[in-house]
Amino acid sequence: MAQTGATVSLTIDGRTIELPKFTTSNDPAGRPVSRPSTIYDAALQLGITIPTLCHREYMNPVAVCRVCVVELGPGRLWPACQRAIEDGMKVATHHTSKRVEASVRVLSELLLADHPAPCEKHRRHGDCELEVLGERFGVREPRF
Repeated sequence: MAQTGATVSLTIDGRTIELPKFTTSNDPAGRPVSRPSTIYDAALQLGITIPTLCHREYMNPVAVCRVCVVELGPGRLWPACQRAIEDGMKVATHHTSKRVEASVRVLSELLLADHPAPCEKHRRHGDCELEVLGERFGVREPRF
């Protein structure tokens, strides 16, 4: 097992960050939860937004929805919420990679294909995470 005090240096969208290999956050009851730091955690520290639907910082990531996809090196797509950080990692998000942006758009479109639009939550409050994501990535009407 890695030391909890170990740090990792990586680059996201051309910006370098160094952070602990493990992160601790509180669950809804206020209890501390420790887990490996992820690409998503590193992006948050840099102020880089990565969309998520199924992830909460205090939970072990499951990467079910995949809208947090990022590109590692040239060509490999990974879920940012689940992929643990490694020293020297080079990551591109939807902000800098057309491939990632297109992937998030298609994933949003697929998820919205079986979603009432606008749903009750979005009609009442305008904050349905899925519909907001679709709007953000220009999905007007799903093709599927």
